[in-house]
Amino acid sequence: MQEIVNDDDAELKKLRKEMGISVFKAVKKALEEINEHNSSGRYPVAKLWKVEENREARLEEMMQCMLEKTTPKRRKGDNTDGQNAGCTK
Repeated sequence: MQEIVNDDDAELKKLRKEMGISVFKAVKKALEEINEHNSSGRYPVAKLWKVEENREARLEEMMQCMLEKTTPKRRKGDNTDGQNAGCTK
């Protein structure tokens, strides 16, 4: 069973009239995503978003982001443990 956002909803009609079609579309999209990913609680779910491409990040992109955030930065010439010896960025 899946809840569908109704365009004829009184609140959405009021929003479209007061704020315009772009706000209406953004709210409708947000409601659809909440229903899709979290229909039981309707609470926000964090997502990694590719803003430049206006889409959700793929798993590979998420992993790369996590590695970049958690891997300590090395100083130039510091290769004491031998890891990443042949890697370039």
